[in-house]
Amino acid sequence: MSKVYSWRKLNEKELTRVYLDEMRRDFPPTELKPLSMILTSEAEGTAHTWGVFDGDTLAAYLLMVRPEGCRVSQLDYFSVLPAYRSTGIGARLLAALPAHEEGAKAILICNPSNPSGKVFTYDELKLISELCIKYDAFAIMDEVYEHIVYEGHKHIYMNSLPGMWERTVSCSSLSKTYSITGWRLGYAIAPKPIMDRIKQYHDFNTVGAPSPLMEAAVVGLDMPDSYYKEFGDHYAHMKKLFTDGLKQIGIPFTDPQGAYFVLADIGPYLRKGESDVDFCLEMAEKVGVACVPGTSFFNENVNNIVRVHFAKKDETLYEALDRLSHLKEKMR
Repeated sequence: MSKVYSWRKLNEKELTRVYLDEMRRDFPPTELKPLSMILTSEAEGTAHTWGVFDGDTLAAYLLMVRPEGCRVSQLDYFSVLPAYRSTGIGARLLAALPAHEEGAKAILICNPSNPSGKVFTYDELKLISELCIKYDAFAIMDEVYEHIVYEGHKHIYMNSLPGMWERTVSCSSLSKTYSITGWRLGYAIAPKPIMDRIKQYHDFNTVGAPSPLMEAAVVGLDMPDSYYKEFGDHYAHMKKLFTDGLKQIGIPFTDPQGAYFVLADIGPYLRKGESDVDFCLEMAEKVGVACVPGTSFFNENVNNIVRVHFAKKDETLYEALDRLSHLKEKMR
């Protein structure tokens, strides 16, 4: 039986203690608002913080902001305390949030996921869709890697599930699918009432891509199905080449189900007290391979994960693997 947690809003004294003991540890200084700003926002009614308790013990906290004039809140800071991590509590708390947070209206999901390469199954999406319908919420789907899915897995569109067309915004990228990354072109699919709002926001807050690029990108939308088959096969080839090399070297990694990233475990190579950021900087200098620190993507106190990108030519991947084979000796 799942443990039952209690929710309540933190008072000023409790929030101050959470800020000093937890938030300063969980978030980089450049991302964390000053305590005075948070307390002022709470006093003005434009922010509030949920504490999730296991009995009398704080297990997690969720800081919500709701700017003046807005009808819905946004999750600003969320963290599970170290003693409760790796238990699956984070996903359960996010699923339960709408029941506690009046006005919560959307969940954002990256599928396939960056950086993990996770591809959501039908049953997983069905569970999320049922929660969206139950709590009258929208699903905003980041699906830019929709055509990069590997054998044994299948990308399923959330808006294809029963009752979800009316409450799904699907976002994708021409830049990824047609390898025109510098063009920065993407699109959204949603029911007309939602698209009208998206277009209104877009007009006032962004600068459109040059029209010649958009005209050229439309050609891609007429590509035959064979293009997507060749596209997927090419990424599968790059993935196999690179992951086979990592296995031979002995670098632990998570096998991606989609997208073009590998999460590699650098724990065996880390010095005591060394951060993943410092490790990546040193590796770029000494080994000649650049990675992205895992802490760029999640708030948990984990620093032994890095993201490696394998969408490269064969000769580049072979060279990278050769350099990584000397990782241990060069990072001493």
